[in-house]
Amino acid sequence: MREKNEASASTPSSSEPARAPKEDARAFAPSEVLPYGDVASSEPDWIALLAHLPGGVSRFDRELRFLFINAEQAHWYGRSVSDITGRKLSEVVPAERYARALSFLKKALHGKTVVYENRVDRGDGDLHIRQITFIPERNAEGAVVGTISFVIDITESRRAESALVQSQTQLLSLFQALPDLVFTKDSQGRFIAANAMFTRFFGMETGEAIFGQRSADLLPADISARWERQDSMVLLTGNPQRSEERLSDAAGRHVGIFDVIKSPLRDAAGRIVGVLGVARDVSARCQAESEVERLAYYDTLTDLPNRRLFTKTLRESLTAAARCRAGAVLLIDLDHFKTINDTLGHDAGDRLLQLVGARLADTMPAARIVARFGGDDFAVLLEEPVTQASESDELPSDAWRDAVCIVAQGLLEILQRPYRAGERHHFSPPSIGIAMYGGASALSVDELLKRAELAMYEAKARGRNGFCLFDPAMEAALAKRAALESALRAGIAKGELRLHYQAIVNVDGNVSGAEALVRWKHPAHGLMAPCEFIGLAEDSGLIIPVGEWVLRSACGQLAGWSARTATQALTIAVNVSARQFRHPDFVAMVRSALDETGADATLLKLELTESLLFHDTADVVSKMESLRALGIRMSLDDFGTGYSSLTYLKRLPIDQLKIDRSFVADVLSDPTDAVIVRAVLSLAASLELDVVAEGVETLEQVQWLREEGCRLFQGFYFSRPKPVGELEKEMGLSI
Repeated sequence: MREKNEASASTPSSSEPARAPKEDARAFAPSEVLPYGDVASSEPDWIALLAHLPGGVSRFDRELRFLFINAEQAHWYGRSVSDITGRKLSEVVPAERYARALSFLKKALHGKTVVYENRVDRGDGDLHIRQITFIPERNAEGAVVGTISFVIDITESRRAESALVQSQTQLLSLFQALPDLVFTKDSQGRFIAANAMFTRFFGMETGEAIFGQRSADLLPADISARWERQDSMVLLTGNPQRSEERLSDAAGRHVGIFDVIKSPLRDAAGRIVGVLGVARDVSARCQAESEVERLAYYDTLTDLPNRRLFTKTLRESLTAAARCRAGAVLLIDLDHFKTINDTLGHDAGDRLLQLVGARLADTMPAARIVARFGGDDFAVLLEEPVTQASESDELPSDAWRDAVCIVAQGLLEILQRPYRAGERHHFSPPSIGIAMYGGASALSVDELLKRAELAMYEAKARGRNGFCLFDPAMEAALAKRAALESALRAGIAKGELRLHYQAIVNVDGNVSGAEALVRWKHPAHGLMAPCEFIGLAEDSGLIIPVGEWVLRSACGQLAGWSARTATQALTIAVNVSARQFRHPDFVAMVRSALDETGADATLLKLELTESLLFHDTADVVSKMESLRALGIRMSLDDFGTGYSSLTYLKRLPIDQLKIDRSFVADVLSDPTDAVIVRAVLSLAASLELDVVAEGVETLEQVQWLREEGCRLFQGFYFSRPKPVGELEKEMGLSI
């Protein structure tokens, strides 16, 4: 049934309870609402406010008889205002809802403000959630004479609080924000009511003290003037006004940032008669937002902007052609920073990063932004301002390039100076990559940063402690390398790797073994030598599967040779990279290869380079001893080309040294090389180690080495690397 108009409601029958006349109901209208407190009954204008507030409003006497109910509340009950006024609550609501409400009403009648939520099925398919507030009403003597009920449908607020704040500002501001500073003003800008939080904040003992005062009586001049302007806008337009204010309480103990919302206050006729205000303390939120922004955009170690803020600023610069004619990104990487972390600890590394950050910030005040990218990487953004002479240019000028290079050189000089941390001095010179762009550049942020990174790696490749400008050839080389890596990955899976073997010949001219050398049969480039792809495999990590394939293939060949008399004593040497050897499963992988192929471990030689000796020597020794326990022999490859140490020869279980081809090539013409080779041969003889001379290409070299005591040779003079079948045929091993 649709609700009847309140003016047309019929008078109650003699069987109905007596209804309080309208003027009696207004006599109980409160003059002041105190949050979670009491309602005093003296101000007749308050009932007009209640009648036009959104939501349901009811007023009960101590017998829980309706003295007042607004149209919204009556509509929720499915009745008219006139039908409900004067009835008891138990006659209007279902028994189960009445029983639930009764416990809360009793508390209100005992002088307590009660707030609770109720779930109501209105029959429209949705479950509605309503917040019900019972506020005790007192007479002039302070006795509780009834209660006022405020009912708010908060279903939508649960779904979208922001939408509810906009659509029901008055209701939510007044009742959901009761713990906030709540106040009302008349049309003349005078306070007429305020909640306890407001009066306590401004040092007033009672709510009456606020009556008649103005904003200027409570607030500093600038804030009160702003509040008066906001009040005027609310009264004039009927639209809410919102601002943030820094307010301090009367005692000066609390200074906070408050979110202030002003909304129009209307009478029963809908006319704007004043302003309703709510001020919420959002200091904690503002502090949290500030902290979130700091964490999001600033590096916690150096307090410099981080990568996110740098890229945001760079994006703005790339689109700001009117302000910036050209720009440059300088990507700075600290050389050998990892060594400081590893040797002195991360605390020392962090302190160094802080010092570098401070030095950059002090040195580059004219930069658009100086940031820490992460790790030991920093970035600087420089911009060339637009001038009349450069407005028509589309690309960075030579003068701008020169200026950027001067800045980069200055950074090199400043950053390579020692840093003092405690009692120690640290050195960490930089490598700087530079990428230039025009003011209306079509480059993306990612592309520009990639160019700067490529230039930085090129600076490192050129010897570090320098700077390099991006060149398109770098990008082409990177693309070629990426394509080669992808092809190698696919080639491993497709079985495109091949093994060639180079004979190792003894002093009598007989083949004693061979070295396994990997080749890649590229589908487009043909057979590729190791020098063309092994470095790539090392950098990309593909050396692990490549090395495993080589080892298993060589072990399979050993097993095949062991079945024939002519080849059963031949050894095979396999090169092992430092990265492959350091893999935690390397020993297990070797053992598995031997077990699966049935190869004789005593005929397998693993050739190791000196570079692996500089990383955790104890682990290297442990693995070598485990391999030697299987019967495998170890050879130290390219001996003499690295930082050779007699200590390594003493500690490591080495069986053989290989003299690098660079010494053998000039042994007849360079006295220094001859001395080195003699020294190696003498040292090996003293330590009872075999020696293989690599790169032997002439009979004269063979004769000289033989006279000096060398007994094993490898090189083009005897044989080039070949597939196993061709090697066997050439060396007479195929029978």
